[in-house]
Amino acid sequence: MKVKSEELRQEIFRKLAEKCPKPQSCAFCGHREWLVVDIITEIREFYEKALSPEAKRMPVIPIMCNYCGYMVFINAIRLGVNLELLSEEEVKK
Repeated sequence: MKVKSEELRQEIFRKLAEKCPKPQSCAFCGHREWLVVDIITEIREFYEKALSPEAKRMPVIPIMCNYCGYMVFINAIRLGVNLELLSEEEVKK
């Protein structure tokens, strides 16, 4: 879901700066310019035959290397982001 709330966007940047004060080099190309993608997505537990409503889900924030596009995903809960700041419109989509 797209992060439209400026308060949530600022909280994500603040938490990332707290946890990782020095930008790390990209594991793929070595550059240090990163873009925090303005969506929160999820990773689901895999079930062999189909999607299951019982599957565990993990909210993640994608971060992309601005040079090569390599992406990493940061667990939004572990980062400490208040997901309740998502607006009702964002949650419904």
